[in-house]
Amino acid sequence: MQEVLLGLAVTASILVISSVKSPKLRAAIYSLPIPISVILLGTGITANSTHLFSLILVILFMFNTWLLYKKLPIIVAIAIATVLYAFMGLLNQYIVKIPFAHTYVAMFSLWLLWVTIQPLTFYKAASSPAVAYKLQFKDYIIRGAVVFSLTYILVGFRGLILGAAVTFPFNGIFTVYIMKDQLLFLVNEVARNFLAIMNFFATIYFLQTFVPNGIAFVCAWVVCVISLVLIHKYLPRKQKEQKIYEREYSTAA
Repeated sequence: MQEVLLGLAVTASILVISSVKSPKLRAAIYSLPIPISVILLGTGITANSTHLFSLILVILFMFNTWLLYKKLPIIVAIAIATVLYAFMGLLNQYIVKIPFAHTYVAMFSLWLLWVTIQPLTFYKAASSPAVAYKLQFKDYIIRGAVVFSLTYILVGFRGLILGAAVTFPFNGIFTVYIMKDQLLFLVNEVARNFLAIMNFFATIYFLQTFVPNGIAFVCAWVVCVISLVLIHKYLPRKQKEQKIYEREYSTAA
């Protein structure tokens, strides 16, 4: 019954997010821990090191989709990337034994390295600009069915894949589909915001033993939003990268 209720809750949140038409705004919302909060609160799972590690799996999910899309249809690429995500989630059985603080330092180091070298700027940008996407009624039905099914399955297997069940990009699979020609932009944006979600989990982790879950989550959201604001203010994109984004999104709604 818990899986059903969570499936409905996550599905409802994703359908609301899906109504956003602007690719830029979708990329921003994608970085917010909305489905994560729903699942954590619904299951009563406490934040741990596997949630931090699973953020890497989210980046790999999108990057693997981009690689697979070079040779395969986008739906097939997303499906394979989803399966790979679940299998890599099995590594959490080992990650859970690592202290949270140690995992945070390791993840922070990776994030710092990423924003310093920005590796994806070496790839050629997509040639087609992002466009506004208008959902039809059937699209909402399909999305609802997919999200509900994935939530039910992943939450049911949370004992095996641990944190990966919480961080799976439920809204991301559709964002990836819509932005299939701008995937590197999405990967870079989510990677830049990586620290904000890390701080979200860290806040919950350090507060959950002292205050009620509700208060811990409110504080975590405040820290997350502040982190996002600081990231976008003090970590501007490289000039070359900024020009690419401006060109790609000059016609986006």
